[in-house]
Parts: sequence; C-alpha cells; structure tokens
Amino acid sequence: MIIPHNTNLLITGAPRSGTYFTTRLLYNLGLNIKHEKTDTHGTVSCLHLINPTGFTKIVHQVREPLKSICSLHKVDWLSKQLWLDQKDDENFSGHFEVNLSAKKVGKVSEIRETSWRYFLNNIKDKNLTRKCMKAYLSWNKLAMEVSEFTYKIEDVLDTKESFDSWITSLGLVPEKSDYEYSMRFIKDEDISNSDLTKGDSFGSVAGLTVAPDLSWEILESLDSGLCGEIKELTGSFYS
Repeated sequence: MIIPHNTNLLITGAPRSGTYFTTRLLYNLGLNIKHEKTDTHGTVSCLHLINPTGFTKIVHQVREPLKSICSLHKVDWLSKQLWLDQKDDENFSGHFEVNLSAKKVGKVSEIRETSWRYFLNNIKDKNLTRKCMKAYLSWNKLAMEVSEFTYKIEDVLDTKESFDSWITSLGLVPEKSDYEYSMRFIKDEDISNSDLTKGDSFGSVAGLTVAPDLSWEILESLDSGLCGEIKELTGSFYS
C-alpha cells in the first residue's frame, strides 16, 4: 500500500462496529494508525467524534445494526459512568485498577472523558437493550454528520475490487498484493476485539460477556420508535 504524504485519517463509528478489526487490518499494511489513539497516519476510533479536528480525511464505518446492537451489550457502561463520577469526586482514591485511572490526565484521557460524557448523557436508559439501541443511533448519526462518506465494514474484504475501492476511498493507493496479504492475515491472526478490556482501557467491573440473540421483532416490541429510527438511518446500507 502506498501512503501519500501528510495522510492523517479518522475512521470512526459506533463502539463494537469493527474499529479494532480495521485498525489491525490497516496497520498490517503499513499504516501507522492506532485504535482510539492517534499515530502518524491517524486513528480508528469511536471516541474522536466530539472534536474531530486536524484530520485530512474523516470517514464513517458502519456495521449491520442487529449485530452491532447485540455486541453493544458487551460494553461495560457502568464502568464508564463510574469512571466519570470518580473524576468528579475530589475525595475519591479508589482500589480497583479501573478506579485508580479515574484521575488520569492528558490528551488521550481528555478525549475519552469528553466523548463518554457526551454519549452517556445521550443514551441514559434503565433498559440495557434500549440503551444499546440509543448508543447505535447516537454514535452513527454524529459520525454521518462529520464524515465525508459511510462504508459498510462487511464490504471491505468481500472482493478484491471492493477492497481496492475501499483503500482508494481512504486516500491511499492499493498495491497488487494487498488484498491477498490481508486475507491471509485475517485467516492466520486473531484480529477480533475480544481482548479490548485488557491493556490500558478501563477494564471491566460488571460488563456482560455474552451478547443476546436479538431480532427486529424484539427491538420493535421494545421500542418501535427507536427501531424505526435505526432502520431509517441505515436503510440505504442494510435493507
């Protein structure tokens, strides 16, 4: 892959939309890019939507709604809210690793804090599935507003033509072997996001580890209004 000078990408979308997958895919092809942190060539992140400045190109990655909403149940929403509440508590010291990071400062922490404050405030709900529906809508709506275009993650590796078209749309130049190289990579490497609660992320306090099996009928019966908004938002991508 040929990377033009001054490339600084923001590939964004909702949590659990495959952003970690995309990060690994592009990094394997030589792009200096990180997940939810910036590197020389940018970031793949759901957290850089509130103030997406300094990027040469902003694009939106969307994943099929039912799969995304099911997977959003794995997000430990409680730990995110706990982290924010503790940052506001001047007397808090904490004992768990996730709590000890509450006072962390710096640009990365500021971006995380600003993003989570905004989105958690928009998706408040006592029902977890409805919260996940609101999260899918809130993130994707804003991503569509600030991005140049939207693409389906499911299309990226569908064919060599779709892959090369995707690379080109990012302002990069595909080379002949990139598609085959990427297909071998995903076959031989674990590029899932099953380990995202490790490393320097917030960790897990009470998050679910298994996503529920949802259907449009279930979402419709839970909240027909939200369900209709999701279908309208993604109708041009997923019928």
